[in-house]
Amino acid sequence: PTPAALRETARRLQGQGDLTQAETALQQAEHLLASTGDRTTRAQVHEELGVLALHQGDAALAQKRFLRALETAGDVEWEERVWRLRRRMGEIALAVGDHAKAIKNLTAAWDRATDYQDLDQVVGISAPLARALLAVGEIDRARQVVEVALPHAQRRHLGAHVEELRSLQPLTLGGDRCG
Repeated sequence: PTPAALRETARRLQGQGDLTQAETALQQAEHLLASTGDRTTRAQVHEELGVLALHQGDAALAQKRFLRALETAGDVEWEERVWRLRRRMGEIALAVGDHAKAIKNLTAAWDRATDYQDLDQVVGISAPLARALLAVGEIDRARQVVEVALPHAQRRHLGAHVEELRSLQPLTLGGDRCG
């Protein structure tokens, strides 16, 4: 089987709920791709393996696989996926209480999305980034994040994001905590 066929098989198996076999198919695809020099497709497979790890409840393995996807992609033109991977890695770190890692990854995603003026990505990244910043007492920076994202979310009628950002607004009042 080809890597493409194995990836399709993995998607089908995942849809059927057979995550173990889906993972096996993706690992076979990655093994076949290892000798081809196709870094983009290999990075996509690592990302897909990371998503499977998330579905299996293994956040640590998902982090490793997302990091491997970023390392594999290297300098190929992969901007949108880099944002998504950094965002996922940041959200995982936030969920497990690693606020420093969450801020690092979410800020990297935020910066890329801002640089490329992808405001929908900025909105998606903003609430987890603001929550991470609030968790470490960076209230002023959290307020700036919310103030940038909320107007765009409102203009685009992104209801869930609007509500989440509005719920964070009262928490961003005042200044950074001292100490």
